[in-house]
Amino acid sequence: MKRLLVLFSILLLSNIARADTVVVVGSGAASGGAACAVEQTYASGFNAYTKIQNYGTYGALKFTVTTGFNVTQIGVFLSRVGSSSGNILVSIYSDGGTDPGSSIVASATTLDSSTISDVTGTEYTFPLASTALGTGMSYYAVIDCTGVTGDGIRYWMDNTSSLDHGDQASNDGITFSDLNDMQGALKIYSGGCP
Repeated sequence: MKRLLVLFSILLLSNIARADTVVVVGSGAASGGAACAVEQTYASGFNAYTKIQNYGTYGALKFTVTTGFNVTQIGVFLSRVGSSSGNILVSIYSDGGTDPGSSIVASATTLDSSTISDVTGTEYTFPLASTALGTGMSYYAVIDCTGVTGDGIRYWMDNTSSLDHGDQASNDGITFSDLNDMQGALKIYSGGCP
């Protein structure tokens, strides 16, 4: 029994270590000297994933701001399926009611999909121009994979009942469809992030 408990602890810790891996895409500008801080996180645990290309070329992860702040970076949790090529871009969209509305801010830096790890839950951060997000307002982090070819990209999620469950998918970035009971794992940052 002790051996089983030790083995379980090792497996659990190794999975947590993989989930804490962060890959910075490009570099963000310092924001008034403020330290980089995680303002909100939807990354409590990974218990599911979806391949974006199964539903379209855009994945949209909904989040609601508890206290307003200026976003300077967004982190999404991705893994590669087989081989892929092409670039990924992440943007923040307004809430259009039941779907993403319009783009508010997009990362100036793209991520080469061939460099994405096949390890579960690796965080990739994308710097953004400092943009105000309002208290109580909902937004979408939109992962644009229109330039990706090959086997595909997964985004990781937590599908527990306490989260927003507002994820969407689209082929054209305009018309989105609901992915029920899914909450993509993401982190939203403020301040001068690297």
